[in-house]
Amino acid sequence: MLVATCTNIWKLLKQEKVKVKQIHYPAIGLLALLEDGEKEIHSVKALIEKLQGEKLFRWHTDTSILIAIQLFVSQKGEESKATSTGLQTMIEVLIQAQQAAMMATIAASSVATSSASSSS
Repeated sequence: MLVATCTNIWKLLKQEKVKVKQIHYPAIGLLALLEDGEKEIHSVKALIEKLQGEKLFRWHTDTSILIAIQLFVSQKGEESKATSTGLQTMIEVLIQAQQAAMMATIAASSVATSSASSSS
């Protein structure tokens, strides 16, 4: 059921012309946990467009999509106090996981670059 909801949200975001990448999958999972996540795609798209219209986010579209979804889920969590703590914890864990993945990617590319330059 949750996988089907994630897939449906992914398709809806694609229909809204949002360039969904692998980095966005955890955020889509957060949307799927909301009761009305699928119905709120237009609101999420509007928030994405608003962030991308800001000068600081103009060149960071991947990040703006993540932040928009996380802000939306956070806002919905505040409306529903019962799920707020759980969602906030999940957001925190996802942010930490994303940061760890980015650091691992940076480290791997640094090692690859170092190896390539030393073998030349």
